[in-house]
Amino acid sequence: MVNPSQNQIESLTGLYNSGQTKEALQACTELLRIYPQSLAVLEILGLILAQHGKLRESVRVFDKIINLKPDYAEIYCNRGIVLKAIGELEAALSSYNQAIQLKPNYAEAYNNRGNLLKDIGQTKAALANYNQAIQLNPSLETAHSNRGIALKEIGQLEAALSSYNQAIQLKPNYAEAYNNRGNLLKEMKQLEEASDSYDQATKLDPNYAEAYNNRGNVLLDLARMEEAVKSYEQASLINGKYTFSWQLVLPAISASHDSIHYWRSRYQDGIKLLRGKSISPDSLTDINPNSFYLAYHNLDDRPIMEDLCQLFRSKISSITFTSPHLSNWDFLSNPLRRIRIGFLSHFLRDSHTIGKLYRGFLLHLDRSRFEVVLIHIQKKKPDIIDTIADKVIFLPNSLVDQQKMVAEEALDVLFYPDIGMSSATYFLAHSRLAPVQAVSWGHPNTTGIDTMDYFISSDRIEPEQAQTYYSERLIRLNRLPCFYQRPLELTQIPVRSELGLPESGTLYGCPQTLFKFHPDFDSVLAQIITEDPDGYIILIEGNIPVWEKLLKKRWSAAHSLLIDRVIFLAQQPIDRFMALISHFDVLLDPIHFGGGNTMYEAMVYGKPFVTWPGKFMRGRVATGAYNQMRIEDAPIVDRIEDYAPLAVTLGKDCDRRQELIRSSLRGTKNLFSDIMAVRQFEDFLEAAVTSASQGRLLPQTWAPQQENEKNNLKSAVDSITQATKTNLG
Repeated sequence: MVNPSQNQIESLTGLYNSGQTKEALQACTELLRIYPQSLAVLEILGLILAQHGKLRESVRVFDKIINLKPDYAEIYCNRGIVLKAIGELEAALSSYNQAIQLKPNYAEAYNNRGNLLKDIGQTKAALANYNQAIQLNPSLETAHSNRGIALKEIGQLEAALSSYNQAIQLKPNYAEAYNNRGNLLKEMKQLEEASDSYDQATKLDPNYAEAYNNRGNVLLDLARMEEAVKSYEQASLINGKYTFSWQLVLPAISASHDSIHYWRSRYQDGIKLLRGKSISPDSLTDINPNSFYLAYHNLDDRPIMEDLCQLFRSKISSITFTSPHLSNWDFLSNPLRRIRIGFLSHFLRDSHTIGKLYRGFLLHLDRSRFEVVLIHIQKKKPDIIDTIADKVIFLPNSLVDQQKMVAEEALDVLFYPDIGMSSATYFLAHSRLAPVQAVSWGHPNTTGIDTMDYFISSDRIEPEQAQTYYSERLIRLNRLPCFYQRPLELTQIPVRSELGLPESGTLYGCPQTLFKFHPDFDSVLAQIITEDPDGYIILIEGNIPVWEKLLKKRWSAAHSLLIDRVIFLAQQPIDRFMALISHFDVLLDPIHFGGGNTMYEAMVYGKPFVTWPGKFMRGRVATGAYNQMRIEDAPIVDRIEDYAPLAVTLGKDCDRRQELIRSSLRGTKNLFSDIMAVRQFEDFLEAAVTSASQGRLLPQTWAPQQENEKNNLKSAVDSITQATKTNLG
């Protein structure tokens, strides 16, 4: 075999290593005319083709090299990298395996094989490969950094931090490791340190768009809004897809009404600006609608959410997908088969609010009529909730792979307990994966998504005009749409002082996440403290430490009394949280966006839960719960001006408070473990599937069969009673 001279190879290698790939490609072409079997030239050609995105051509070049030299381990490794990029994961894994078989001490091959295994969800196997790579080559900084990523995924955060630090020590200019360390520190709530790590990444690589975007995220959490916007802007100038982050920004804690309107208007303007830009991201990585906090503004979000859907539809073609099984789906052709329903969420686990609201549906759906598939976004630790589904699947990271996997289940109904808290479920919901697709109140706001058919709610919590707030067809069950199992009462309750509570004085508890505290609520809280000088308001610290500071800053302007009379307690495990509730004299429902899960927890002890039903469902859940419990003297006010006086009256009047507790405890039989809610949900599922078979949605007037039967029975009884009275008369 005739090969180029050493000088020719060195010249070609110099062009490639200096980034002159166009010139290097031309040199490869010229050399291969003379030396068509030169392994060195072919290898550089394969690498250049891969860099230029010509992945299939690159694989063919590597295959040619392997035919010429079957024991060339490095080429098998390079071939695996390119096959992984194409998406041929099994072939890539086989290529890495062959490289390692040929060269057992090949640390880079173990590292690359670890990357592949991590991407397909085999994190522990990936970690073993990274460990082997490090054992073979302790100075391989990429293996240390990748090991950090794997350790982070399995929750070993301190070990992950150590791995990133080791990678940086080995390679002080390792920008990617600084970025990864920033991601870890953000998850560990060390936000200032995370910001510093991202700063270092962008200093080392001024064109590192992802690091600028991540820096924007952490600055947003730190409420350094102007800096966050600038960081997002810098990311967008480098990579156009980050224009979404730059334009779609909302703060968690609103400083004022003016602040709400400013950021909301900016968000709407951002949607318009993005529509006019020629941006077509090739993936959803780092793209987030960031619409979550809109729901806390006490405004109609439907127009914005519909515009947002159409924006993403027009810019990201991959979110539009239709499952192949829908082309010939006809449930009525085999009406005896069970309806196959998928429950899909990022948060459907036993300890999460979403799990508490919906595990009863999973458990109690009639298995003679329904087959239940539980669909998790990403692999999680084994959870007790998984044991009550007929089948459990875990979706991979890629949207395309998620669409394919869900489509393979050939579902009749796809039910999202929540949309809006996870970008993954938000984007997946743009696909048509079942003939019937529905969402419910896990995040109590319309999705605006045109492939979402129904929003499952309740007549007890929706105002009369509610349909205008939803892009989906609103389904009004007669029960709250959940089966919430009564939490166990504590057998031993710590005293106040052990929980960090004042030993005397009225305790007004509002253990809600802090972004629920709308500026309108400040004056209500201040009035309570003014009217009850011996009282304290008890809050729970937020996930982000700066949230407490932002609330106090807002209060200092007009309600400084709150700063001394509001006590912030650390987040509590569930047993201590329930102990806190047992000590509260009165619970305060935040106005505009009230408590749901907390209402159920409060009713374990029957504690007064003062509430004012607002304009939207998200502020009316407690009212609906009391209505379902049939509490005549429920602590519900018709006017916001009456909220504080009622709270203080209940706080000071022990007899009235105890009477309300007794009636509430009696009424909980109508609240917890509500099997009627399950039966009404089943009615909806069957009716919706039947309508879908006929090519239509259910009418707006649809009501559950059980409720219709109950109403018909009541009408019949009333008619008989009236007829009896008439006859007796």
